[in-house]
Amino acid sequence: MTNSYQPKVNSNGEVYSLEALLRWNSAKLGHIPPDVFIPLAESTGLIHDFGGFVLNTVIKDRKKLSDIYSFNPNIALNVSLLQMLEKTFISNLRNITETHEIEPGSLTIELTESVLMNNIEKIIQVMEEIRALGIKISLDDFGSGLSSLNLLARLPIDEVKLDRVFICNMDGSESENILLTIKNIISLCLDLSLEVVVEGIEDQDTETVLKKLGAQNFQGYYYSKPMKINDLEVGV
Repeated sequence: MTNSYQPKVNSNGEVYSLEALLRWNSAKLGHIPPDVFIPLAESTGLIHDFGGFVLNTVIKDRKKLSDIYSFNPNIALNVSLLQMLEKTFISNLRNITETHEIEPGSLTIELTESVLMNNIEKIIQVMEEIRALGIKISLDDFGSGLSSLNLLARLPIDEVKLDRVFICNMDGSESENILLTIKNIISLCLDLSLEVVVEGIEDQDTETVLKKLGAQNFQGYYYSKPMKINDLEVGV
C-alpha cells in the first residue's frame, strides 16, 4: 500500500493543497480499487490501521512535499465515519499534531456527505473537536442528495467539495438547472466564508464555465491524476 497525492489548484492553476489517497497494488491481484478495499476494511475493522498508515505517511512526506513546492501545502486526508467515531480518534490526532508540531491549517480532514446521515449532533461535536486541534474540515461529495443547503450554516467546516455528478450532468438535458444549482451552491458557500472545490474537472472548457459561475478552486485529471510523491511536479 502506498499514498498517492492529487493536487487541488486555484483559479491561476497553482497548487495550494494535496489530497492523500491510499492505493493498493497487490503482487498477486494487481491494482485493487478503493471502492473495493475500503468497504472490506470497514467491515473488518482494518480501516483504523489503513487510516493510521495514511496519516503517518503524510507526516513523513511533509518535508519532501515542502521541498517540491517551496512552501508547506495543505494536505487533505479522507476519514470514514467509523474512524471519526472511534474512541481514540481525537486523542490520536492530538498526539500526532503535538508530537510533530503540525502547523494549524496545514492538515484537512475530508468527510463525505454521507456522514451527515447519522447522529448529526454527535457528528458536529466531533467536527468541533477536530477543528480545535487546528485541523480544517472539508465536506466531500457535497450535492449527492443527502443533505440540504440549510445544513451548511450549522456545520463547523472550512471547505465544500462539489460532487462530480454536477460535472457529469453539465451537458445533459437538465444542464440549465445544473448550472444554476452549481452557481447557487458556490454563492451560498462564499457567503458562509467556505472554500469551494469543484471535483472531476477533465478539460479546459469545463473549467471556463465553472469560473464564470464563481468557482475558484478545482481538482481533476485535467490538472493531475493522483501520483506518487516522487512523480509530483510543481506545475500541473
